[in-house]
Amino acid sequence: MTNKTKQLGQNFLIDNNIINKEIKRADVLESQIILEIGGGKGILTEALLQKAKKVICIELDKELFVHLKKKFQKQIQAKKLQLIQGDCLDVQIPYFDKCVANIPYSISSPLIFRLLEFKKPMYFMVQKEFAQRLFTKRGDKNYSSLGAVCSIYFDGHICFNVSKNVFRPVPKTDSAFVKLIPKEKIILSKKDEKKFISFLRHIFCHKKQNIKKTILNTGLFSKEKIEKIENEFTMTMKTYKFSAEEIYEIYKRLDVLG
Repeated sequence: MTNKTKQLGQNFLIDNNIINKEIKRADVLESQIILEIGGGKGILTEALLQKAKKVICIELDKELFVHLKKKFQKQIQAKKLQLIQGDCLDVQIPYFDKCVANIPYSISSPLIFRLLEFKKPMYFMVQKEFAQRLFTKRGDKNYSSLGAVCSIYFDGHICFNVSKNVFRPVPKTDSAFVKLIPKEKIILSKKDEKKFISFLRHIFCHKKQNIKKTILNTGLFSKEKIEKIENEFTMTMKTYKFSAEEIYEIYKRLDVLG
């Protein structure tokens, strides 16, 4: 493995038993188009190809892309595998039914935010600590903007934990395989979606401050407008103690005030 690949945060899963467990938990069907982020050396890609109708694999590392292209030449020719070389945070992503991936840990958070727009089921291998943050609730010290956003869009949980010893090179921490299933109904209106998610991420940068102060820091709403709704909400409470739904109610009231 090159130094560049190490910089990309690639730790390769080498245990086929874990791969089979992932495929089973993700309930990959022969009618589905599966998106895989970070094909690596192709161990998960190969298993997905045996189950799915088609696999779309996005790989950033040029050496790994060449390796995958050579390894799966027949599947590419048969249009069973679509291989894309590039950054999954920037490239155009074709239609898919479900995402199943052992993602590079360094992009876990931005990747989930990127895939929100597709509102598709996602099954990821991520760092264990990151997985725990995904599902933290308000009031927990690890509650973050990511956890708040995920609670808006998804129902999910940790499917199983994975020892760091089944990866090469061995990472510093254990991993977890997580499931994120889109909710049928979300609290956000279409017009608010992008602005509110940006607002939510901004105020959680200082989540241990009271929500009045974190909202003021965004520059979106004046002190006078915030004071107008203080009798409706406990604006002196710390930001991380609010649910995403409660923060959205505050946002809507302030937005109405202009």
